[in-house]
Amino acid sequence: MVRLRSKSTTVESNVFYQWENPRIVYDRFGHSVDTIGNAWELTDPSLTEVLNWNLIRVEDSLLNSFKCYIAYCIEVKAARTARNTFYYFLESINKSYEYWRYPLQMDDLLGILDFFRSKRTEHKFHWIRKWYTWCADVEIPGFYQEISEELLDIKVAGNEKGVAVLIDDDEEGPLDNIEYDLLRSVVKKEVGTLLERVCIMLCMELGYNPKNLVLIEKRDFKKNIFNDDQIYYSLNVPRIKKRLASRVVRSRKISKRLGKFIDELIHSNSKYDSNYGDKCPVLYSRNKRYFASSSMKRFEHHMVTSEFTQLIVNYAKKAKIVSPRTGDILHLTPRRLRYTFATRLVEQGASPSVVAEALDHTDLQNVGVYFKARGQIVGDLDKALDSNPHYKDIINKFQGIVLERDQTSGIPTIPGQISIYKSLGGIGGCGSKSLCKFYPPLSCYLCPSFQAWRDGPHKEVLAELKELARRVAASSGYPVARIKNQVDDVIVAISQLITKIECMEES
Repeated sequence: MVRLRSKSTTVESNVFYQWENPRIVYDRFGHSVDTIGNAWELTDPSLTEVLNWNLIRVEDSLLNSFKCYIAYCIEVKAARTARNTFYYFLESINKSYEYWRYPLQMDDLLGILDFFRSKRTEHKFHWIRKWYTWCADVEIPGFYQEISEELLDIKVAGNEKGVAVLIDDDEEGPLDNIEYDLLRSVVKKEVGTLLERVCIMLCMELGYNPKNLVLIEKRDFKKNIFNDDQIYYSLNVPRIKKRLASRVVRSRKISKRLGKFIDELIHSNSKYDSNYGDKCPVLYSRNKRYFASSSMKRFEHHMVTSEFTQLIVNYAKKAKIVSPRTGDILHLTPRRLRYTFATRLVEQGASPSVVAEALDHTDLQNVGVYFKARGQIVGDLDKALDSNPHYKDIINKFQGIVLERDQTSGIPTIPGQISIYKSLGGIGGCGSKSLCKFYPPLSCYLCPSFQAWRDGPHKEVLAELKELARRVAASSGYPVARIKNQVDDVIVAISQLITKIECMEES
């Protein structure tokens, strides 16, 4: 008895497949996975995952082909590839069981594709197609090259990437400048535990995914002291997803603040790391994991990605960071911080290749979204300040003092003239005793040596500065308003100065 399908592909119904289970398979790093029973413990140090084959309820021949392919993924690809494929199998079988008949015909596979399309997750069918074509290539009974070729001819949409970036989603997209400054300020004030602050700063400064960051170990932290007694810090961040058979890292410079935090964290971990030496994780987890594979034992205290993500999510709640855009507690995730990292690179003028290298991508196809994202519009920042007193209390862009004109006699007067060449008169005095390295008068509003005149034309400066930012944003051919971002801090500082003067007058 035979069943006929499209392109006259003949599919035999009396075939059977029994996988010769090797009992143990080894991944690219030499870690072993026991395949004897129906519970396979994957060897990924960044997550704890056991594949339960009792959940896959299909004919034995299909089940054996699944197991054979998952074993191949473990050996040649990565534990996460094996995990994702397993759960896409499970999802499809549970929701479209009628199509999982061995041997599969083309109409069955098209039915599975239609299921994923109905759920708007068409990209998941790629994983099913890879399984089928691989089985056909290695000549597993019941899998046919004719059907494999038909499958490869079908255009399957990819997973939509970067949508949150393109639409500047308030909850999932990159943080705006105010939200970013809020987060940076609470970290600077050392809100939260040392571990929480290190996790936040790693995301903000490096933009890596959690699965990279949880693998950073003591040996990856570099503290370099030069002849002038200056200390510079760097991290060797492990690479993943590159199908590498050995541990490969990329060196990244980090700030002195983050370097000091990590140094302190490593010191606090020292009471636990006697068994691990320089392979002790920087992000040490007190939740010990137990592995069946002896080669995985050294990862028993490495933090898992879900634990890392939860720390990031909870930090905004603990610090009570309120987003001016939503009026609610800032929704914070590692992915949002990665989007923010890349977006800020683009705003600073980085090229696609620089952004790709910073994000550890092997090509440019995934970074284009950051360059397509619409340019930011100059917002009414003073209204944002009024609607979010929490922001006003935390971020102090204006660092100078307010004085009367006659109190600044004897020091240089700062002219109130900005880039559109409109003179607004003096704005205050300069209390610095050294030559200014910045660009007065706008940089003065951010300088602690600035002595602002109480009756100075600060509102006029603010209005002119916003107009300048609008003109630049409107006339620039660059997709992101770079200059506008550079003056944001000045706009905020002037707004805070004006508020401070109004409070003085009221009192």
